[in-house]
Amino acid sequence: MNERNLPEHIGVFDRQQIKDMQGSKYVQSYSADALFHAADLVKKGIPVLFSGTPCQIAGLDALLAGHPDNLITVDFVCHGAPSPGVFSSYLTELGKNHDGVPVKTFRFRDKRLGWKNFSTVAVFQDEQVESGTQTTDPFMRGFLNNLYLRPSCHACHVRGTNSAADITMGDLWGAQQVYPDKDDDRGLSLILVHTERGRRFLDECESLKLFPVDDLNLFKRFNPSIFEPATAHPKREKFFAIYHKRGFESATIARLLAPPGRFERACNRIRHLPKAILRRLPLGKRAEEQ
Repeated sequence: MNERNLPEHIGVFDRQQIKDMQGSKYVQSYSADALFHAADLVKKGIPVLFSGTPCQIAGLDALLAGHPDNLITVDFVCHGAPSPGVFSSYLTELGKNHDGVPVKTFRFRDKRLGWKNFSTVAVFQDEQVESGTQTTDPFMRGFLNNLYLRPSCHACHVRGTNSAADITMGDLWGAQQVYPDKDDDRGLSLILVHTERGRRFLDECESLKLFPVDDLNLFKRFNPSIFEPATAHPKREKFFAIYHKRGFESATIARLLAPPGRFERACNRIRHLPKAILRRLPLGKRAEEQ
């Protein structure tokens, strides 16, 4: 995370610097400089491991016009990339609500409440801490409900078996039901190997404790993002109309994601009626006459 609390790709040669990359970051990262840097190193014959979203990996392959043997690529099961502007606006709101003290660091995936009920943690410049969960933090609620993913994320075609990466990693959601003896709520990872290069690389990672997944389709219900892109929330356009006027507002998220009231449910039922039935309704008849 850079000084503006936005993620950006960096390249490191020191094992100790890897800790700066750790942690989930649910917002689109800046990767242009790193893509060109990685491509330059690969062309010089220097081994490179590059990790990123499936589309970033596909972009690196396109930049190199192929996949050289000295390049290992790792993507992840991607839900989609939210707008950095929306996230920055959310941090601004947090600061305003904290007597104008800005956010110093933000963690998207703290495990203080466990792996499944993961938490967000905002640390302010005065060292005060504010935390939420995936069901209470406004930004996470909007992200998980697809309110502000990039439009291209809803038409993604480089996930799952179409991935350009050597290896795909993700959460093994559903482990408590499929592998209850291995679930300790500390987190289990799913690793999908797409290439022989990726298989050889994984075999060299001796510290990993691996066990096979017999049927990947078992996890389709728990992690549909492996197979298909997220569907845009029906109120996505309404969110951005409000956002462009007033910025991120937690109250807006709560209102847009609230269960539909009686009037909205009735309108939804009418909206899905066949046209022939609508013509027989008095409202539909008056509309036709007008």
